[in-house]
This record gives sequence, C-alpha cells and structure tokens, in this order.
Amino acid sequence: MYQEVRLHGHIDDTIEYFATAAARDAYRCYFYETQGDSLRFFSPGNEFIIDKDGVNHRGNGGSFCEYMFGVDQPLADLAKG
Repeated sequence: MYQEVRLHGHIDDTIEYFATAAARDAYRCYFYETQGDSLRFFSPGNEFIIDKDGVNHRGNGGSFCEYMFGVDQPLADLAKG
C-alpha cells in the first residue's frame, strides 16, 4: 500500500510549501484539508496550519511539536532513549 503522501503547493505568490507524510499506510495516518488560502494538517491531538498570516501549531508533542521550528531541545528530551 501507499507509504508516503507528498503535497506541494502555494498559499499565495510568496509562500510555497512542500509536505511529506510517511508511515505504513500513510493515507490512513495523516490528513490535510484546505480552506481558502490556508492548509491544515492534522492527526489525533495535533494540528499544523499554514496560511498568509504564518504557521500555527497546536498539539501534544510527538511528531508535531515545537522542535519542528528549530527550537533547542532540552537535555532531558535529548537523553530519552
């Protein structure tokens, strides 16, 4: 079955996005929707929105978290294993 879903598009003339969701049966794991000039990715407990005003994230961590934006990871998180 499908293991990767790729999206490429434009929010406007200056904002372009590339997104990849990869997992076993990826088409069942991650979802997206478009509303006007915004793009929303979501999975249980997580939401990632790209629009003309910027990027917004809400969630419980895991795959969708502030680390996606280059925030330094606390030592406690780096030491998890």
